[in-house]
This record gives sequence, C-alpha cells and structure tokens, in this order.
Amino acid sequence: MFVIVNLKYVYLRLNERLRNQYLQKMKEKYEFYSLNQVKKDHLNTWHFDDRVFYQAIAVSSNGIEFELNYKKLYYEFLANHYEGVIGQLSNENQVLAQKNNDLKEQLANSSIKNKFKKIVKL
Repeated sequence: MFVIVNLKYVYLRLNERLRNQYLQKMKEKYEFYSLNQVKKDHLNTWHFDDRVFYQAIAVSSNGIEFELNYKKLYYEFLANHYEGVIGQLSNENQVLAQKNNDLKEQLANSSIKNKFKKIVKL
C-alpha cells in the first residue's frame, strides 16, 4: 500500500503531458514494486482510492486508458458503496418507524383519557 500511495502521490502531481510516460514506468516496474503480489483480502483493507488506483494500473496499457479506468472504477465503487449505505439506512428507518408506531400505541393505551374510558366502561 505504501508503494501505491507514493506512486499515486507523484502521478497526481505530474504535468498531464508526463503522466502517460509515468504510467508506462509503473507498468514496467509492476513486479519490481511487488504489485503483482498484493492479495485480494489485503487489498480490501486499503482506502478505496488507493485500491482503485492499483486496480486501474493493472488493467490499463496507457495513460488515456488509465484515466478512463480510474474514473470508471472510482465511480463504480462509490455507487456500490452508497447503494449499500442507502439500503442500510432504509432498513434502519423501517425499524425506527415500527418502534415509533409501537411507542405511539403504548402511549395511547396508557393515557389518562384511555384509563378514564376503561373505568367508565366498567
């Protein structure tokens, strides 16, 4: 991860004219940097931006492809992440709505007015 963070740091600060050459050097040094030895379970512990950068290097053959793949993978990750967050929040919202309804029912059953109605019925 340290290597990717540093490669990304340099890449993002390079003049756009030099990025293609830099990417080619990254590809040439892929094994030298041991990027071919990154395990998937370890990759999942990285920050998503570093993971996406790494994955874009692996599937790209030039700077233009890299830029497109990087953006594609970045937006796919965010879309999947936020879909999951939205689903989780939706489920939590349903649970809270049910709890709210239960509390309203308990309150209605325990109100003085309701107790008075029960006494009058007796």
